[in-house]
Amino acid sequence: MKRFEQVDDWIFVDEGGKELCSVSQLQAVVANNSELGSVLLDNAPDGEGDFWVEWIPPVDWFLMTPEGDACRAARIGFGVRTDAEMAPTRATSVLSGGEVVTLVTAELRKGEIEVVVKESEGHPPEVKAALRPKPKPKRGSGEGPTHS
Repeated sequence: MKRFEQVDDWIFVDEGGKELCSVSQLQAVVANNSELGSVLLDNAPDGEGDFWVEWIPPVDWFLMTPEGDACRAARIGFGVRTDAEMAPTRATSVLSGGEVVTLVTAELRKGEIEVVVKESEGHPPEVKAALRPKPKPKRGSGEGPTHS
């Protein structure tokens, strides 16, 4: 068994050699899927830290190396880094056209987090979150060290 790292551009293929996706495309799916992210965080250790998630493909996947060799992917590991912070929140909800939209915001060390939840009868909630980083202090603004 071999362990490969730094393989973003490598391609996963099935038994017949059909391209499935690149490693970076799989990483993007994991990073941007809110349902998967929720499952990851539900199973993450408490507090800040790093942890690994192991995924075993349900069928044989092979990783094509730059040399053209196909290696069976027995398991795929993803490193996850979490930040934990307690902060007061502000929440506002609006009912419009049979849909409830809720916005929750909080000021964090790294910026402001915004979570938007859209709910309508008969549909699963749609959740989106974004971290708006704090602007970097401008030179000469009196914030941070200055040099003369």
